[in-house]
Parts: sequence; structure tokens; C-alpha cells
Amino acid sequence: DHPRGRAEADALVLELGSARNAAKVCMTSLNEDVGLFEAGFKRVEEELRVGRAEGGTVDGGQFERAMGLFCGQAGTQVRGLRAELSRVEEEFAELRVYFGEDDGVSVSDFFARLSAFVSQLEAISARCASAASALGAKRQRTGGD
Repeated sequence: DHPRGRAEADALVLELGSARNAAKVCMTSLNEDVGLFEAGFKRVEEELRVGRAEGGTVDGGQFERAMGLFCGQAGTQVRGLRAELSRVEEEFAELRVYFGEDDGVSVSDFFARLSAFVSQLEAISARCASAASALGAKRQRTGGD
């Protein structure tokens, strides 16, 4: 029984536990989704600009004011999405370099391998715990050794 080693393995499993979820991430889809948000937002902005250029609506400009506020908030959020996605891509590129992975390794492939490693650690920890439990039971039955 190596309780310290098992504790370290268990701590590593906890630390790397999110690798399973990260393995499900498809950066291509995320980039496409953010691109769709950006394109949709640009269309809304363009519609608002055209509406203002054509003299607005019959409601005294309430619609344009409301949409202007919306565009201000939504624009910040859409730009934030792109910035966050860029940050994640940069961090993953650094992670790839740190682990010596090729540039072509995808996020999902990288984290799938890491997830498999975590599963192996979990299995080893479970076997060690089982062996320790069996050894403890044997010691109780035999009175010590």
C-alpha cells in the first residue's frame, strides 16, 4: 500500500478531471458559432443604420433608441465572445507547446488523450485502494502482519 502515491494520483485526477469535458470541445464549431453571432449582430446594426437613414419609425424614435441600447450592450458581448475565444486559442497553443504536441493536434484530440490518462490514474487508484483494503482485512484476520 502506498497511501501517499495514491493520494497524489487522486489529487491529480481531481485537478485534471475537466479534461473529459474539454475533450468534447470543437474549436471549429465554436469559431463558426461566434462568426454567426458576429454576422447576425452586423445585420442588426446595418438594419438600425438604414432605419435611421430613412427617417426612423412612426413611434417617435423609441424603436431606434431601444435598438441602439441593445446594439451597445450586444456589441460588447459579441466582441467579448471573440476576445475570449482568441484567448482560449492562444492558451491552447501555449499548452500544446508545453506538452510538445504538434501544431495540428486539435483541442479535442489533446484532451481526449489527457482524459484517457486520467481514466488510467483512476483505475490504478481504485486497484490500490482495493488491494489496501484486502491487506487491511487480512491483517485483522491474522492479527497483524
